[in-house]
Amino acid sequence: MVAQFVVSLSPTIPYSKFVGSGHIQRLGNLPKQNFQVILVGKFSVNNRDSIIEFTGTKLYSWGNISQSITDTTGKFALNLRTSWKVDSLAYRVFAVDKPTITSAFFGLPAPSETIYRNSSNTSTGCNSCVTENDTHAVIEGVHYNLPEQIVVIPY
Repeated sequence: MVAQFVVSLSPTIPYSKFVGSGHIQRLGNLPKQNFQVILVGKFSVNNRDSIIEFTGTKLYSWGNISQSITDTTGKFALNLRTSWKVDSLAYRVFAVDKPTITSAFFGLPAPSETIYRNSSNTSTGCNSCVTENDTHAVIEGVHYNLPEQIVVIPY
């Protein structure tokens, strides 16, 4: 009996890069600065909706702008990468001693860019006893430019 082994390289999970911005809106002339804003994603797992905050270990690599503090006009901007695949996104706003506010969820726009990288598999065999390199393109990441959003703060 001859044992057979299958050797393969595990494919990497493509990352999603989200670049988004917006501003908060408050009633009256209340201050709009110093609110913390993060991005959250929603996806369906086993017919149950789940929401995940894109912070900390949920991020793909360093160099993310995963949290934004609003300026005096209420403007915020985020730029992050994650390996999580979501159906829709929203912004979550935090303020000291105030309830957390999550904006309405919006669907993913069409990708603005798809990043490919070359992957090669080296195989040896009985094709004239030579090593063959099989190179092909794989998706490394998908970039999304999110539409400008307004988050209404009711307090």
